[in-house]
Amino acid sequence: MGITDVYQQRAQQVAAILKKSHPQKIVLFGSGASGKITKGSDLDICLVKDGNPLEIKKSLWKLLRNAGYDWEIEPDIHVFSPSRFADYLRRGDPFVEEIAKGKVLYG
Repeated sequence: MGITDVYQQRAQQVAAILKKSHPQKIVLFGSGASGKITKGSDLDICLVKDGNPLEIKKSLWKLLRNAGYDWEIEPDIHVFSPSRFADYLRRGDPFVEEIAKGKVLYG
């Protein structure tokens, strides 16, 4: 199995685990969405959900640990509320625009 196959498998695994937090949307972005995956690529994930982003991120890490995620490919998770994501997108924030070009894994 090649690195791209492993990466895509891990992205789906992480999305399945993170769905348990009932987000509005989960987006894979960066090298995973563009197809430019290398051995050192991480999983760039954006989760859109109402609530305190820091508390949500803590609960997501706990979900991953409790689910036995193997950490072979490290997830880099970014959390935005739906209103903040929409506001940043409307203002042309380059980071959020990059996320918006990503692959929707859920929602």
